[in-house]
This record gives sequence, C-alpha cells and structure tokens, in this order.
Amino acid sequence: MSCAIACGSPEPKATAGATTSPAAKGSSIEGALVTVTFVDAVIALSHDDGLAWDSPHVVPELVRAGLRVARTRPDGWARVNEAIAARDGEPWGKPDPVGSVTLMPSPSCNREMRLLPAQRDTYRPSWTPGMTWEHVPLDRGTRFRIVLEDDDAPRPNELIGAVDITYAALTAALAAEGAVMRVDVGDQGQPIYFVGLRVVREP
Repeated sequence: MSCAIACGSPEPKATAGATTSPAAKGSSIEGALVTVTFVDAVIALSHDDGLAWDSPHVVPELVRAGLRVARTRPDGWARVNEAIAARDGEPWGKPDPVGSVTLMPSPSCNREMRLLPAQRDTYRPSWTPGMTWEHVPLDRGTRFRIVLEDDDAPRPNELIGAVDITYAALTAALAAEGAVMRVDVGDQGQPIYFVGLRVVREP
C-alpha cells in the first residue's frame, strides 16, 4: 500500500523562513536517506464549533477568527503563538495533548508508529529533544501522520485531529539546513495549525 493511497490530505505549506532551493525541488535528494525529528505542534483554542477542550466554555468566534487570520500571515507561526499566549489566562480549559506519529508505508519504507508523551494544559505541546526516525528514504511517497488526542482520563481520549506531513514539507524542511521548520497544516481542516520538525540528510 502506498502512502499516496493511505493518506489523501492536502499538501501542507512549510513556513518560518523556508527558501526555495534545489533540495526543496527534490531534483537532487529524491531517494536520499534522512533523519526526521518532530519537536512540537500548535493546537487551536477549541473544537471547530468553538467548544473548549476541557470545559463547557465556548471560545468566541471573534477570537477564533483572529487566530485563523494570524495563521495566514507570512510569520504565521509567531503570530499564532502570540495570540495564544495573550489568551493564556482565559478559563476555557486547555487540552492535555497525547498521540502518535506514524511513518506511513510506501514502496520504500515500512509503517512505523511512535507514541508522543503526554503534555498537560497546553495548546503548544513540545517533545524535547524530539521524536526521531533515522534512515528514512525520502521519495515522493514518504509521508508521516500525526494524530493528537486530548487525554481525558479516566474517560476515553477525545480526538483533537490528524494531519499529514508529506514529501513537499519534508523537502522544504531539509532545505532549512538543520533548523526547525514549522509546517503550516491548517489547510487540512483539523484544529492543528502547525507541526515543528527537523530534517537532516544522512551521510
């Protein structure tokens, strides 16, 4: 089963200073082995309907619209983080993100899932020093899927969302030469705005 069949989400946009280069175009790196590390994510303030993650409060539409606009700016990751920080004291109820990252199967790689450690009361989970995959063959079918849930123990977890990191985002991150790239995944229709990752070519 190829990744293109398994995952059909739109191509995410790489942000935070990505530049176009031969590596980003894939002309010289297709088939190369890379190390991929996922470091953080940014989650929306609420479900799509405005209901907060861990309370009966509703986040006002004006606030949610402000975040959507901030995401579309050239410095969207920084703008969204500033907007979320400004609302840090609101009684809306932050999620407790937990989840997984899966390297999806393709002709050149096997399926491999890793669990993300739980984070408490945050819209910005961070997995320092990161969740790392080594010897990942970088081809047009290479794809990772990130699934985040709100830990509501002892009740069942509540799904936050699932987004894909595709070849386009991986090659853009590779062009960042070891810097963390915040990939804009907001166009995938999930309440997850950004996923931070680092991609390094192996010798």
